[in-house]
Amino acid sequence: MDAYITREAYRFIEALSLISSLSSKNGLLIGNKVGNRYFIQKVFPSLPKFYSSLKSFFEIDRLFEGKILGFFSFNPTPEKKKRILAPFAHSKLFLEIHSSPKGKLRMKAYVIEYERDFILSPINLLNSIKEHEEMKSLNEEQKKILLNLARQAIEHYLKTEEPLKIEVKDEQLRQMRGAFVTLKFEGELRGCIGYPLPYKPLYETVIEVAISAATQDFRFKPLSLDELEKTKIEISVLTLPKTVKNIKEIKIGEHGIIVSKGPNRGLLLPQVPLEWGWDLETFLRHGCLKAGLDEDEWKKGAKIEIFSAEVFSE
Repeated sequence: MDAYITREAYRFIEALSLISSLSSKNGLLIGNKVGNRYFIQKVFPSLPKFYSSLKSFFEIDRLFEGKILGFFSFNPTPEKKKRILAPFAHSKLFLEIHSSPKGKLRMKAYVIEYERDFILSPINLLNSIKEHEEMKSLNEEQKKILLNLARQAIEHYLKTEEPLKIEVKDEQLRQMRGAFVTLKFEGELRGCIGYPLPYKPLYETVIEVAISAATQDFRFKPLSLDELEKTKIEISVLTLPKTVKNIKEIKIGEHGIIVSKGPNRGLLLPQVPLEWGWDLETFLRHGCLKAGLDEDEWKKGAKIEIFSAEVFSE
């Protein structure tokens, strides 16, 4: 298991570390869990207690649309941990933070587990700033490798119904990134599936979503070997999504969008509005429709996140 923390969340914790009375600083970790990986996108400070009651916790969780990953605390004592980590927190994340007199932060991540008593199982805490938000652009050779892997993966699966198993040694291609694979047959969309969040090493993600785009996009019948020869493969490598407060932050052609409200969620890649000639409001309307929402929900409280993508094709 691994935990990742974004620039925004880390900077907020840095700001909290500058505030006096750190011994009572607690809060909630907000984000997503994908497989065995926790992605901390925001932190929310609370009172000396994390919550006043079980009921209040679930009310807060509802306000955050079920995205409370867990809890953080500055300089927690063992007694304090036992007091605040209730049994319903099983499998939640706990971030223990210590700060030195010089302001340097030291953080440890744990998963909360229960047997007869609570257990904090340590996991890796990784800085997602370099790995996801500021990852170097791929060079031409790396792009070629990924495109070849996508084509090989689809062909191999169509012939054997088995996923392609291969190792890639390039360290940049082994970093965890979200990615989408888009298939176009004679210029028309033939499939598009991906992982918005970094779930696996980039090369493994491309292999998996290429197969899914060819065989599991419900909008199309599975691709055939004959069609594959005339199919063009496009890959979009994504940055982590960031919530926008004003739609003016969205730049057509530079940003993709994720629109969500309650359980509904829809994603459109940055190249989509350019291909269709959409303006910003049309882009947002289609994002709502992709999420299964009314087209004007972006005006009525739907959450809007943006991300960038490095897009390349055969």
